[in-house]
Amino acid sequence: MAKGDRKVSPNVFNDNTLDNRNFLAPTGFVMQIAKCPKTTYFCTAANIPAMTLGVANQPTYLKNIPTPGDVIEFEDLVLKFKVDEDLENYLEIYRWIRGIGFPKALAETYDWQTHHQKFDTIYDSSTNSQSNYYSTGALIVLNSRNQPNFKVIFKDLWPYYLTTLQFQVDVDDIQYLEAEVRFKYTINDITDMADFPLGPSKEKPHRVEYREYAGYDISKPGGDLTGGRFLERDANR
Repeated sequence: MAKGDRKVSPNVFNDNTLDNRNFLAPTGFVMQIAKCPKTTYFCTAANIPAMTLGVANQPTYLKNIPTPGDVIEFEDLVLKFKVDEDLENYLEIYRWIRGIGFPKALAETYDWQTHHQKFDTIYDSSTNSQSNYYSTGALIVLNSRNQPNFKVIFKDLWPYYLTTLQFQVDVDDIQYLEAEVRFKYTINDITDMADFPLGPSKEKPHRVEYREYAGYDISKPGGDLTGGRFLERDANR
């Protein structure tokens, strides 16, 4: 070996091995949003939104040098769902948006907030008068054995777009109507099923604090899957 050459151990790059070599399937998921359970029950598509870190350009006399910014932009949570013929799930989103915007009268927002006060799923104990506009959401992703594997928790969800329902008669076969709804939110966290940040580290620094709608909590097979009460997770537990 020539002078100056270094022998690289084959174990230097052993971090690229995977404990689980199964691929992630797009069909294994369950969506939960406390304020619209009928919508999420018929959910056919959901996404883990993209995020973009801002870029700051540092000027020099030759060229601008891009440097990392300090603001992250999260793209929308987009759901697609089959619409039932009585419009029950569609109206959950329709009334939610009208409750925020109250296009007809101010009473619309008061009535909507009063109706949904028992489903309040705000992360903290904020006294913000607009807190009833928001909801908690969780995208639970299943593994290759159709068991809950990890979840994406969305904080302070609220809808701002609901798709058109297009009726037409000149079709060869019946295509049942599907709607799309887009949500804004404050932040999302990817966690394991015990609410700790997902990752290879054995050290669990903190538990993500949120409130979960017990009626749709499939992460607890022995829990109450029919009730309407909440499970509160304590971040210090």
